[in-house]
Amino acid sequence: MDMRTPVFLVRYGDMVRELTKGKMRYDAVFGYTEQYDYALPDDAVIFGKRDRLAREKIGKRIYYTFPYLYSKKGKLKRRILRIIGEIYELLLLIWYRPKVVVVVGAPIDMISPFIYAKIFGVPLIAVFHDEVLAERLSSKIAAKIVNKPNVIPITNGELPRDQLISLGADPEKIIIHRVYYPPEFFVEKPIEPQIANSDKFKVFYIGRFAWTKGMTDLPEIIRLTHSKLGDKVKFYLVGDGPMVDYVKDKISEYSLEKVVEFLGPRPSDMIYSYIRAADVVIVPSFVECFGKIAAEIMISGRPIVAYATGGLKYQITDGVDGFLVPTGDYKSMAQRIVELYENPQLRKKIAQNAAKVRKKYEDIN
Repeated sequence: MDMRTPVFLVRYGDMVRELTKGKMRYDAVFGYTEQYDYALPDDAVIFGKRDRLAREKIGKRIYYTFPYLYSKKGKLKRRILRIIGEIYELLLLIWYRPKVVVVVGAPIDMISPFIYAKIFGVPLIAVFHDEVLAERLSSKIAAKIVNKPNVIPITNGELPRDQLISLGADPEKIIIHRVYYPPEFFVEKPIEPQIANSDKFKVFYIGRFAWTKGMTDLPEIIRLTHSKLGDKVKFYLVGDGPMVDYVKDKISEYSLEKVVEFLGPRPSDMIYSYIRAADVVIVPSFVECFGKIAAEIMISGRPIVAYATGGLKYQITDGVDGFLVPTGDYKSMAQRIVELYENPQLRKKIAQNAAKVRKKYEDIN
């Protein structure tokens, strides 16, 4: 059978550019998707494992989805769906017989592509966007495949790179590819007048409302900061997720409704404008392989205060281009916010240093 496509891309998450209508993800327009669009040939086949968001097709590319990761069925049924999905994926690979297979995501997403690449002797580009050591199964899969001659390992930062090396990967084989931000990202657009014209000290959180993003700590950070600064501070929360009601309930419990404004999800092309409106942006994540929003805060030239977890420790130099506090130490995070409020010169210095990292994220290659 002849080759039917040059490249087959497997992506944990949606591989097609998502529209800024309805539900939105912040990496929809800017970031990795730009690089994939740039690198893929027009006749590539793209296999996504999420099927909930609106998409627009690009060129003559062929798109497939199998949304088993979003299934709300029981644990056993989810596992059965995963097995079916892996078989479906392998059959698609055999049918299209690509010359190159690219997988973006966790090691568990690389099983079928690895089997295909091994059988047919084609290169497998394995792009690790998650912590490799987060789960035992992922670690075992990564250790099994990373040093194979036909596997080209790529990471989105230093943390997964170091973790692959700890599993025995050859450091010379590993390529780090940075998220790319095109000129369109750096376009400041009008935002709500009550935010733009506010004389309050504006603290933003931008991201998913999920446990891994520190949502149990976020209300405590707000409460402690307000106890020190009173009505001088205002928190703006951008995003959505499974714990948004938890955060709202806590804010109500602490009687802080006037201190916090929930803005909900916003289009990707507005994120820069909200960051630019902030005096400080916080990233209280408990788990973060590569902090995409952290990168966006820094390249936008705004001070960042983050938990010293995962890849954030590689991205931020504490006291130079941002502040790191121990993971889970919400008291220290609140104190850093107060310190930045009280010291405008420090805010300016941190923001200027943070903006210097922008050049790292402007190379689409």
